[in-house]
Amino acid sequence: MMTDIYEKTTRIFDVVVYINGQLQDISSDSVYIVFKQLKSQTDLEAVILKQASECTVDGVAKFILDVADTTIPPRNYFYEIKWVNNGNTYILESDTVRILERVFD
Repeated sequence: MMTDIYEKTTRIFDVVVYINGQLQDISSDSVYIVFKQLKSQTDLEAVILKQASECTVDGVAKFILDVADTTIPPRNYFYEIKWVNNGNTYILESDTVRILERVFD
């Protein structure tokens, strides 16, 4: 589960892909994260749609949400982390996350 994020800040995190307890080689795959205001929105309508900066043979997808990505209105968002492998899309995580207002610039 993703923790709260402050607006206009950088967040770096990894997502590890397992199937039946086995790490997957995702080096040829895509893993991305989507933040939406409404569940009914498409991925193209999302406020954040970001592909992992690196996917490894050890099943690690590395994400960097930079200041440009997190410069969005503070509120609760729905998010999903998706893995695309051989044309199949798998939801790795789906929940809500809060973007918090910063007190100081």
